[in-house]
Amino acid sequence: MRRARTVFFIFTLIFLALSLSGCGEKQLKSKINWIDYSTAIAEAKQEKKPIFIDFFTEWCFYCKKMDKETFSDPKVIEYMNNNFKSVKIDAESNENVVHQGKIFTKKELAKEYSVSGYPTLWFLDSKGNKVAPQTGFVDAQGLLYILEYVKSGSYKSMNFQDFINSKADK
Repeated sequence: MRRARTVFFIFTLIFLALSLSGCGEKQLKSKINWIDYSTAIAEAKQEKKPIFIDFFTEWCFYCKKMDKETFSDPKVIEYMNNNFKSVKIDAESNENVVHQGKIFTKKELAKEYSVSGYPTLWFLDSKGNKVAPQTGFVDAQGLLYILEYVKSGSYKSMNFQDFINSKADK
């Protein structure tokens, strides 16, 4: 019995040491705080944060690539979690959401946003007004530029290319 306790104690110590040393870091990696559509609209107004919507499908190769590469990038995760209310919408789902006081399926919501290809990323201001869409795969650095463009409000006074050029001049 004493030997069993000793073995258990040793395994517990090893487990704790491995956990604290970062061996499990990949599993503990932070993620984007995805929330539902209605919550995002309400919280964005309260917190004065813009909204990011990722319209995706289960079969979409580039949607999965964005999940794996772009949405797992630590800089993207940090920027989105600190500055945006983020939503993922399965554009083929029949699950209901409330949009402007009406009930839509997620599939119908995608049509309301004129989604015709995947992934389609929509950016909204903190009041829920549409700013701009982006269709297709976007790498982490490209998405960071777009997020900063929207968050800073630069879209109100300059086009995206001028925004990128202004960043290059600094």
